[in-house]
Formats: sequence, C-alpha cells, structure tokens
Amino acid sequence: MSVLSKLLAIVFCAVAVLLAGLVWLRSKLPYNSEERLFDRESSIVYHEQSVTAYSTLLALSLMLSVLFVYFEFKTKQGTSGD
Repeated sequence: MSVLSKLLAIVFCAVAVLLAGLVWLRSKLPYNSEERLFDRESSIVYHEQSVTAYSTLLALSLMLSVLFVYFEFKTKQGTSGD
C-alpha cells in the first residue's frame, strides 16, 4: 500500500500543477460581457465559468494529494513503533 500511496500522491500533485497552470492561463483571457471568448484561429469558444470548474478540480486534487501523503506518513509512524 505504501508504493500505491506514494504514486497516487505524485499523480494528484502533478494534476494539481497542471490545473493550476490552466486556471492561471484561463483567468487572464479577455472575456467579453457574456463571459465568453471566441478564438478565430481554432474556432473554440472559451467560457469564464470553466475557471471555476478547473479551480474546483484543483482544490480536489490538492486535497487528495495531501490525504495520500498523510496516510503515507501515518502508516510509517504506525509500523516504525512495532
């Protein structure tokens, strides 16, 4: 279980870093009054509400990574005393 906890903590940390970058980049876009941005080159419409969704996923990913790190340290302390 120890290796799995470490791997999951690393994966969730990496996802959190990627989501933090995405949130930062999307929050800097020049949205219009309808909270949308149309990219003519790629024909994509970006919505400002997606920043909120990405931020929620970022918080969830951070909480999961902290939880797995906590379980890793908790199991180490429990096995070292025996």
